[in-house]
Amino acid sequence: MDVTVRELMELFVQSPLVTWVKSLSPVASGNDDNLYMHLVDGILLNQVMLEIDPRPNQRFHQHVNNDVNLRIENLTILVRHIKTFYQEVLQQWIVMSLPDVLMIGKDLLSAKSMEEMKKMLVLMLGCAVQCDRKGEFIEKIQQLDIETQAGIMAHIREVTHHQESLFDLQWLEVPDMALEELQSLSRNMAFHLRRLVDERDSCRELIVTLTLERDTSSRPSEDTQHLAVELANTKARLRGVRKELEKKTEQLVDTRHEVDQLLLELQEAHRDNMELAASAQSARVALSELDSLREKASRVERLEREAMGLRQTQKDVDFYAARMKELIEDNYTLMDTKGILQEQLTVARSRIDKLYELEDDNMQLKSKLRHLQLTQYTDQKHLEELREENLALKAAQGQSVEESGHLRWELEQLCFLKLDKEKQSLQGTIQGLRDAALTLQESSLLHRELEKENQQLSKQGV
Repeated sequence: MDVTVRELMELFVQSPLVTWVKSLSPVASGNDDNLYMHLVDGILLNQVMLEIDPRPNQRFHQHVNNDVNLRIENLTILVRHIKTFYQEVLQQWIVMSLPDVLMIGKDLLSAKSMEEMKKMLVLMLGCAVQCDRKGEFIEKIQQLDIETQAGIMAHIREVTHHQESLFDLQWLEVPDMALEELQSLSRNMAFHLRRLVDERDSCRELIVTLTLERDTSSRPSEDTQHLAVELANTKARLRGVRKELEKKTEQLVDTRHEVDQLLLELQEAHRDNMELAASAQSARVALSELDSLREKASRVERLEREAMGLRQTQKDVDFYAARMKELIEDNYTLMDTKGILQEQLTVARSRIDKLYELEDDNMQLKSKLRHLQLTQYTDQKHLEELREENLALKAAQGQSVEESGHLRWELEQLCFLKLDKEKQSLQGTIQGLRDAALTLQESSLLHRELEKENQQLSKQGV
């Protein structure tokens, strides 16, 4: 196989259209050569077309075995099925040239045959996205990669948005059409009619050529049979083209007649429109004056509503002004009360500071008391030692009882005076501590009361 042909086949098999067919059938998952043969044999494509349109149709050959005639018959059945679906289900005529099944069947590895196969797949794609199961087919397309989806969408637009490919029959049921649409439709029909005439002439020339070849050549019986099949197919196509040409010629004549009738009606409507425009001009002046009066009346009503709203707003403003004045006076009163309480709080804080000082003095006095108690204990102990020394002196020196009694008396007098003085001092200290404790308690109560009043003032100020 030539390298160029293989490259063309690889490009065709990797195209978005073939990728779409591969997503519909597991049979199309083989290598590129087998896949291409499956496509041109028509078996796989007829199966896909039955999924698109399951209505009863002519049976196709399940096994081709590289037979050219069987391949052409399968492709012919496929083209007929596609054409019938467009006409009967979608109400559309295929005005583009149909795929050349003879070229595909005989010269299946040429670039022209691959172009004809591409045309076949594009028509099948148009059937799939417009049939009853279009949701399923579109969902499978959306599962493909983005680049493939973009290519498929471009092919869909070829058969759904281009009037050069299909002719919509539903416009015949539209009762009223715009003049621009009728003119565009007439131009398209003239274009298709001219192309059909050219195809008719080409088919006639082909018939003459084939007839001459049949009469002047001596071919084997197999070639003669193939030629007979080609001639029969060509004649069938020619008859179909002739019928379509006659139908479209009749429709074109009817359409031109309808366009002329619509032009006359349009001229009458234009004259009526001019008369209505003159009447509307005079009525427009009266309507403008009436609209002006209505606008003035609505403006007066709106101004009255706004005035009532402003009066109510004035009452609200007076009420809120009086209320604001009362609040300002209450605020001044609260500020004065707050100043008095702050002064009382300052006095209380000074008392508390003094109380802290008294507590310090109390601690110092308690320390002194402990020191005096320790001194008293020391003096008592010293007194005992003196008593023991006195007894020892009495025994050792044998002094007289008189001197010893005199010394004892003086010693007891001294001790008594010292203890009496310390007792008086301790009593005065205890009394001072009691007075300080009472003062501390009173200051603490006053401090709590001041704190409560301060908190209440703070809340009122807020």
